[in-house]
Amino acid sequence: MGGLKLALKTNNDKMIEANHEHQILPKYQQYLDSFVAKVSNPDNPADIEKPELDCFLHLLEWPLGFRIPVIDLTRLFLLHHSSSNLFTTYDNGATYTSKLLGLLSEKCVENLKLVTCRALCNLFHGNSSTRSIMSLLQTLYS
Repeated sequence: MGGLKLALKTNNDKMIEANHEHQILPKYQQYLDSFVAKVSNPDNPADIEKPELDCFLHLLEWPLGFRIPVIDLTRLFLLHHSSSNLFTTYDNGATYTSKLLGLLSEKCVENLKLVTCRALCNLFHGNSSTRSIMSLLQTLYS
């Protein structure tokens, strides 16, 4: 987990240097750190709090070149019990599932596509996310 946390910090430092709109500001870093700690152990009974989730979802807007550790974090998050909350919303998580599926068609490095495939596999870990991806796939192919 140390490598993932370091990669996220390094990429965020670059975002701060570039004054990018999707940087994680220092005052929100605690939420990201807490999120990483919780999802690093999928058996952790602690729920993901809204500020932690918001911070994580903000990472999904990072430029493609910075997203490998973000998608790896997504992969871990999808194994955590709190991830099911994303798939019980008004769109059943289609927004987030579509973001992942969209990365497979992007012109990006193969490593990003590989970690995206791993994250997509983890969608089948929970009931809510499984229903979400199956529904989305049915819509795409009908």
